[in-house]
Formats: sequence, structure tokens, C-alpha cells
Amino acid sequence: MNWRFFVVDEPERIDTVDAQEPFTRRHSRLLVILIVGVIVVGVAWMARHRMNYKEGTAHPLVGTRLTQVRLEPLEESAPVITEENFHGKITLINFWGTWCPPCRLEMPHLIDLYKEFRGDSNFQMVLVSCEGSPGQTAKKLRETTTQYLRQFDVRPPVAFDPDQVTRRRIAELGLSDFGYPTTIILDEDGVIRGLWVGYRDGLENLQRSLLRDLLTQAQRKSKTTS
Repeated sequence: MNWRFFVVDEPERIDTVDAQEPFTRRHSRLLVILIVGVIVVGVAWMARHRMNYKEGTAHPLVGTRLTQVRLEPLEESAPVITEENFHGKITLINFWGTWCPPCRLEMPHLIDLYKEFRGDSNFQMVLVSCEGSPGQTAKKLRETTTQYLRQFDVRPPVAFDPDQVTRRRIAELGLSDFGYPTTIILDEDGVIRGLWVGYRDGLENLQRSLLRDLLTQAQRKSKTTS
């Protein structure tokens, strides 16, 4: 059926159809412009966010002393960990969860770092296992953490953050984008020297480099004071 021929006997429809065609094209162009505008704004925001975001030794919290720490060890009989336990040691603290895919990707690399540096008396690592849901009990958290870590031949010291006391303190210091995993490296005075939120391939190499530098500095200090 020829549409134009069909509407000849109904002139009112001819006017309606002809009027709708430019209307539809006009709105299509506006839609394309809107979509392009959204994409441009989105790309600009991402670029600005990437430029402003700093991590590792350039993170804004570098140079800040970590205080008001309270962590409970995996072994219930062990003493509570506070900021006093970090003094005199180069410390890597990792906040993670068995429920967190990036954390599971990172964990083998953390285990390798622990194997590499555990022989140095100036080094220590603490893995802070975090709950996957607000209602998870301490008992369940201990069970899931222990079960997950059985796959590794060595296990760094593991702790928990009851009531998120330590995480809240870190947020108060200025880490508004706290996520999992979050890795913090402290010097022997308990001062933050590196901080990373999230995980990507090769991140452990940056952490390894910083640990080596800090441990070298610590060894030099111990020699000059002995």
C-alpha cells in the first residue's frame, strides 16, 4: 500500500504527517547533542578525578600519624593491637575481606611481600579482615577468615576491627574514599608513608619499593644509634 496515496483522501492526515517529520528529526538531533554532551562531561570529570587522585607516597594522608588504633588479633588469647605496636617497626596494614574480589586478587601478592620481608626484624605486617555485612558476628568472621587463609603456606598476623574503630579514625584523618582493599605503610614512628585504596596489577611493586626504602632508612638509623 502506498501511504501517500492512502492519505490523499484525508488531507488532515497529510498535514499531520508532514508536520511530524521535521519535529522528529529536530528531536533526534537534540538527543544526539545531549548524549554527546553527557559523554564529554563524563570524560572530563574522569580526567579531572584521575588528575586530582593521588595514591601511594603522594597520598594527602602521607605524613600523618596514625593514632587511636584498636585491632583484635585472630587468636582470641592474643593482646589487642594499638598504635604502640607500630612504633619502632615498618608496618604494612591491609584492610581486606574474604568477600571482596580485588582483595582476593591482591592477597597472594601480600603473602609474597610478607615472605620477602618477614626475616627483617624491623618489618611487620597486619592483615585486618573486615566484615562483609553489618550483621556478621566476630565468630563467623574468624571462621571465614581462617578458612580462606588455609590455602597459603604462610600467614601474616591477622586482626579484626571491631565496631570499625580504626577505620573510622582513618576516615576522620581525611580518607573519605575508604574502600577495600586499603593498604597503609607506616614508618617506625607510626607515620603514614604510603596509602593505596583498591588494587591493580603491579601495585605490590610500588609497595615493595617503599618498604625497601623505609627498611634501609631504619637500618641506617639503628647503626648510627648503636
